[in-house]
Amino acid sequence: MKKFLYVLFVLSVVFNIDLKAEKLFGWGGNLDGQLGDGTTTPRKSPVQIGSETNWSQIACGYDHSIAIKSDGTLWAWGYNYWGQLGDSIISESNTPVQVGSEINWSKVACGNGHSLAIKSDGTLWAWGNNFFGQLGDGTTTIRRSSVQIGSDKNWSQVVCGERHSIAIKNDGTLWAWGRNVNGELGDGTQTIRKSPVQISSETNWSQVACGDWYSIAIKSDGTLWAWGDNGYGQLGDGTTDGKTSPEQIGNEANWSYVSAGGEHSLAMKKDGSLWAWGRNYEGQLGVGTIKVCTSPIQIDSQAKWLQIAAGSSHSIAIKDDGTLWVWGFNESGQLGDGTTTDRKIPVQIGSEASWSQVACGSDFSFGLKTLIDNVEDSRAEKFNFNASPNPFFDEVNIEFNLPASNKVSLQVYDLSGSEISTLFEGSLDVGTHKYTLEGTNLASGEYTVILTIGKERFARKVIRVK
Repeated sequence: MKKFLYVLFVLSVVFNIDLKAEKLFGWGGNLDGQLGDGTTTPRKSPVQIGSETNWSQIACGYDHSIAIKSDGTLWAWGYNYWGQLGDSIISESNTPVQVGSEINWSKVACGNGHSLAIKSDGTLWAWGNNFFGQLGDGTTTIRRSSVQIGSDKNWSQVVCGERHSIAIKNDGTLWAWGRNVNGELGDGTQTIRKSPVQISSETNWSQVACGDWYSIAIKSDGTLWAWGDNGYGQLGDGTTDGKTSPEQIGNEANWSYVSAGGEHSLAMKKDGSLWAWGRNYEGQLGVGTIKVCTSPIQIDSQAKWLQIAAGSSHSIAIKDDGTLWVWGFNESGQLGDGTTTDRKIPVQIGSEASWSQVACGSDFSFGLKTLIDNVEDSRAEKFNFNASPNPFFDEVNIEFNLPASNKVSLQVYDLSGSEISTLFEGSLDVGTHKYTLEGTNLASGEYTVILTIGKERFARKVIRVK
């Protein structure tokens, strides 16, 4: 992804277990092998994809999928007519195939027939269908292998719509290219752009999402903005009027994350509440009706949410307890509840509380599970290992209690498994100990704090938001 999330707390004692181990599961439509399970059989319940436990990010297109492993390698599968798998050939694959040999991929996004990715050096790459210039290389030429977009090395986030693309640079500027018939680029025109063009002059964009023919973004001040097609109220401004430039949605300044589907939108606020708007004929808003909503409406006011993903006409989310919930259209089993019955309110999938990431395609879905929930030890309670506030903005306070003197280390890792900070390493006496992780120079996203006490290890996941 992903993937700018809310927090999933996980507290475990770990004995020789990879804290970054993630299993990949897929379900739903599979006509073109987009699930990657070696078949073209639809799946109405989650099935594990391969046996690897080192997946770190997954993205879904219309009928293809791309993922990154924790070693920085890039993998793709599914439909490949436009070269959207990036493996230089036309034939599709129903199992993951490695794309190139590089080990420095960090972020990936999928559109209808095109793909975009960012490397760890900040360069931007694209491949696949390019009829509307959605690759951004200045042409409309199909690319069956990755081509670099420009020479800049400061790209921080990229997303794909059906046939348009949007990205954010490290300086907070917003850029768009590709199809623009509905104003989905936000540059005030309906002109197709074959190369990235800057959208507005602001430098405070923090997160962006693309629907089929519209776009939604959040600024660093927590305000929500949208533009493009609005036939079903998917912009959330209370109308069905399209916009060719970003328009603020409401006046609240507490939005933290947004996901755009075919013609419906999901968004989380900083308090963990979940909101939806737009097309709802299949129940994809999750509010118990099939009535279109042109303004944000809250989903399950009693719950707090970790992550969200919107597909063409279905939605998936993870609650802050790690459980998986789904709703909306289900003809291909894309909800994963073992049926093909549409759901108008969130229903839980299984009983596991170890889901960490979700992604939606047109009629299929993926989820990542973390493995550290399988290791438990009641002794962990005596250390009172906590992180607050969580999610955090500028800093998060890490606290734990030692009932006896011991050797201690406190380290922080990013999603790739790289250590970014050592907060303490040495011997400590009995008592409560507090340390602060400064987040002002950290990108939005998930981090893992590892507390080692003697030979015991504990993990706490924290989320940096802007």
